Amino acid sequence: MLTSPHWTASVIGRPAARALVLSALALLVVLLVLGGRPAVSYGDSPPPPTVGLSGPSQAQMPDGVVLHLTMSSSPDGDVSAAIYDENWNAVRGCIGSCDIRVMTGLLEGGGHPVTKTFHAMSHAPDSQVSAIADLEVTFAPPDWQVSLDMPRGVTVLDPIATTMAVTPSIASQYAAYLIDADTGSYANMSCGTGAGSCSKNINTGWMTGLPVTRHYQAQMTLGATTFSSPIKTVVIYPPSIGVKVTVPPFVLPGHTYKVKVTNSYSQWTPYTIIVTDASGAMIGWCAVDTTCEFTRTAGAEGASQNFTATITDGPNVISQNSSGKVDFIDPATATSNDGIDISSLAGLFGSTAAVCDSLLFFPGTHVQNTSTSDQENACVLASQASGATVEDVIRAALAAMAAAGIAVDSQSLLAWLQHYIWEHGGTTVPPGPAPPPAHPTNPPSPTPVPVASAVDALATSLTARNAAIAALGAAAATEIARRCLNLTGDEGISGDPCKNLPIFMPGSNHAEATNHRIAAIASYPPWVRLTRRIGPRDLWYRSQPECTGNGGGLDCDEFPENRTYQGGSRGAQIHRPSIAVINAGDNRALGGALSTFLIGCGLADGQAFLVVPLPPALGIPTQSGICNS
Repeated sequence: MLTSPHWTASVIGRPAARALVLSALALLVVLLVLGGRPAVSYGDSPPPPTVGLSGPSQAQMPDGVVLHLTMSSSPDGDVSAAIYDENWNAVRGCIGSCDIRVMTGLLEGGGHPVTKTFHAMSHAPDSQVSAIADLEVTFAPPDWQVSLDMPRGVTVLDPIATTMAVTPSIASQYAAYLIDADTGSYANMSCGTGAGSCSKNINTGWMTGLPVTRHYQAQMTLGATTFSSPIKTVVIYPPSIGVKVTVPPFVLPGHTYKVKVTNSYSQWTPYTIIVTDASGAMIGWCAVDTTCEFTRTAGAEGASQNFTATITDGPNVISQNSSGKVDFIDPATATSNDGIDISSLAGLFGSTAAVCDSLLFFPGTHVQNTSTSDQENACVLASQASGATVEDVIRAALAAMAAAGIAVDSQSLLAWLQHYIWEHGGTTVPPGPAPPPAHPTNPPSPTPVPVASAVDALATSLTARNAAIAALGAAAATEIARRCLNLTGDEGISGDPCKNLPIFMPGSNHAEATNHRIAAIASYPPWVRLTRRIGPRDLWYRSQPECTGNGGGLDCDEFPENRTYQGGSRGAQIHRPSIAVINAGDNRALGGALSTFLIGCGLADGQAFLVVPLPPALGIPTQSGICNS
């Protein structure tokens, strides 16, 4: 159908002839009603001027076409002409000759060429007869172009960002559809021709046998004609899931120990974690979104074992990690077999502080319920005594093992110190008892290998990078370094996080909030490393029982905070955040300090940082400017 409005033919004449014109028009209407094209009859009147209709025989939707209407001259100039469509609906008229644009829009059946017939007719008011001319024009469909844009690869469960476009942008009843080219099925996305472009995220859902290659195409069908985009290939990759196997470094022969497996994914997956020992034998399995433990029995003295955790979807390995070696040591025989001598071992440490620093990472015991091990605490206490030697602090640490009720495991502490000095103090292995000299000479005593204190080295680095720590002085810097190494060592974070990550340090001026964080991290060590989240807060903690009925200057303190991915309802899916009712002023002041830290250090969404709370007894105030930049 023509989309232009209908126009009545224009008839212009002298006032005296208007009655005749109206009569002619009435006769024309009768002729049209009686059956189509009006008959031409001149009777006794002179024939009217001839009419002509010209224009292109080919045009394209929706541009329309320009038709040229001509008419021979009339003696009295009182003759008009008009153009009509194939149904004899008037388009437009004029006197003499004129160009008339006929707009078509998108014709019915717009996927195929459509032929339309136009008529030109002239009439004279005095003769009441007409001259007619015809013209056929074939309209080609629009040159539709369908395009599709998709990424070349995504991770399973991540949406596929998809954009379809149809040009030219012409409103119609037609639309392009996204098709799964592998199955020929509709992929739940369409885009109308008048929309220009459309975007949508297409969900992949869980699948196995990854990576999987999918093919997609945008198609628009008009009758028997289909307009298609090039096929897009999308590779769906397995998720990035880290898995970790943790075992104790030393176990007594015949004693039981735990093999603990954790992973970095908190959502259900169809994947399985398979745990095997060094021989490849499976010792157990668990789901990906869980933490699992397996109890094993230590083998014979001198033997060792390690384990591998593999995340698999059946035919494919998604992720894999092997544990460190667990050694089975009997101290009764290790002393003679390994020849570890306390005095010789002590000679390789440059200071008592170096021994205590090495024990920062010793698993040890925690009978005293402190975040540091009983053995490190004993070492530090012994080092403060006047005239304390390196051997004194080593024996103090051994005594702490005995006090914990596992004196038989003392040799594992010596093996730990030996391993530490081997890696940090050179390649010299602590010697056993010296054999008799071959000649009666007195060979010089070996020069002890100096060991740089990890705490002192970190304190120096923190002081150089952060003016706030430098202003606190050397003693405070040392204590800060000790606390950071201890907390990150307990969690097993690699990559020198105390040097390379921003650190938020709650301190003495926010004592209640600081003590809450000390206790929370001790109960769940992974909270020493948090990840900033930028977005609306869900106020999850307000619905918790600890936070109901509070008042009188008290607040509900949540840690980790809602401004991290470990806090709020999101974090609760992995490990419920700690909640404590504390002084409202303390809580809010520390919240302001955290805001200063996050903004001042420029932490972006998803960026990691450390939380190292400083015991209020140290007298070090909260530090919110340790950016380590």
